[in-house]
Amino acid sequence: MSTIHQGSIEERVRKCLREQAESFGTKFVEIPNYASLVDDLEFDSLGLAEATMAIEDEFSLYVEDEEMKSLTTVQQVIDLVTAKVGG
Repeated sequence: MSTIHQGSIEERVRKCLREQAESFGTKFVEIPNYASLVDDLEFDSLGLAEATMAIEDEFSLYVEDEEMKSLTTVQQVIDLVTAKVGG
C-alpha cells in the first residue's frame, strides 16, 4: 500500500505545475484544481512536455505523452498521478 497521501500528491503536482508555468513567465498565488493547463497555466506543447518530465521526476513514474496530452485541468493531472502511484 502506498504511503503517499492525496493531499501530498496534490501539493506536489501543483508545485511541479507552478514551477513550470513560472519558468515561462506566468505567476500564480494559488493554482485551483479546476485550472486549465492551456488557458490558465498557459502551457504550450513544450510547457506540457516539461511539466510531464517534472512530474515524472517528482513521483518516479512514467507518463505516456498521449496520456498527458489528453488532460485539460490540474485535477485531471492529480487524478492521473494518484492512480499511477496507487494513492
